[in-house]
Amino acid sequence: MELVGLSINSVVELKDGSLLANNGRISKDGGKTWSEPRLFGQGVGGEGLLRLKSGAIALTTASDGRVWFSRDEGKTWTGP
Repeated sequence: MELVGLSINSVVELKDGSLLANNGRISKDGGKTWSEPRLFGQGVGGEGLLRLKSGAIALTTASDGRVWFSRDEGKTWTGP
């Protein structure tokens, strides 16, 4: 998986097998190529992604501990 120069700190596998990066990039080929970054929503951002036991995805910030949650594979996020 090539992450150099893409501002990617964390990646989570989506249910369809594609990869979602913390900056909104998507890879459908195992990380060989990446889409352009996309915004998750106004004020939503972070460095760490993780799949929870519930199936939701968490996006966390290192600086202030905020956490956002997505229950639809990263399409929408609910706030901290």
